[in-house]
Amino acid sequence: MMKKCINTACNADLEDYQERCPDCGRLQKQEDLTNRILYKTERSTITTHPITYHRHGFVTFWLWLGVIANGLTFLSLCLLLFSSQGLLSATPEPIWLRLIWIVLSAAMLMGYWMLLIWKQAGFYVILLAQSVSIILDLALSASITSLLPVVGLIILYSVIKIKENGISYWEAMEMR
Repeated sequence: MMKKCINTACNADLEDYQERCPDCGRLQKQEDLTNRILYKTERSTITTHPITYHRHGFVTFWLWLGVIANGLTFLSLCLLLFSSQGLLSATPEPIWLRLIWIVLSAAMLMGYWMLLIWKQAGFYVILLAQSVSIILDLALSASITSLLPVVGLIILYSVIKIKENGISYWEAMEMR
């Protein structure tokens, strides 16, 4: 009985016992996603073909939403820093606190942007910024609503674990 190569560009006929395609060199297992070099036997040359990974559409949407929301937050905090009568004039806080919020907002924006360009470190930047935010909120208000950013972190982690073609975005970032 014959089977086809799992590499759609090759699509060669194989015997059932063959584990590797003689034409393109691809392992014939679906779960082999880390094979980045495909061997070509024509003219005894070795050609490398990077495997392209795709994000689930909702992951891309969520990351862009994070970039836009944190960009607007950063912009509004910068404007409020230099305004004498801003939205927060009814509850004036010290200037150092506004500066910390601006830095945390910039870190969140940078973290979401890093995730958008396939950098796994972006998640850790967001985690660090949210942790500092939680600690500041607990120190200043000691309210249960200070723990609300934890829900955002859980949602973000759940979103980047959504799978596209059997690979989550988190796994795809590790393989890049």
